[in-house]
Amino acid sequence: MLGTQSTGKSSVLESIVHRPFLPRGSDIVTRCPLVLQLVECKKTCKQYRKASNGTAEIEEWGEFAHLENQIFSDFDKIRQEIDDQTEKLAGSNKGICKQPINLKIFSPSVVNLTLVDLPGITKVAVGDQPED
Repeated sequence: MLGTQSTGKSSVLESIVHRPFLPRGSDIVTRCPLVLQLVECKKTCKQYRKASNGTAEIEEWGEFAHLENQIFSDFDKIRQEIDDQTEKLAGSNKGICKQPINLKIFSPSVVNLTLVDLPGITKVAVGDQPED
């Protein structure tokens, strides 16, 4: 998704997923591209069996490409991991990074779809953002 800063691009993604999972703030929050792959997953699918792993059943979860074999069933922890990875890639002074964060969300209530949430277009650079 492309648009100016603070116009609700991330909110549109959350409405598609039916869960709040993206970081929030009053300033620029999306500072790295977020490649969001939605995977429709019913109880009979292979990924569901892998995520449940014979213990507690989970219907919805997320997996990050940079954290192999970790399953996040708590969407607040998904939000925190996006925050942490953004800080790692883009720094703590409002910098922008071209390297994407890759997240797969598995759920019975989504359709198979891949979306990209891009940092917003700003008119005036702040912090560690490039002048262009």
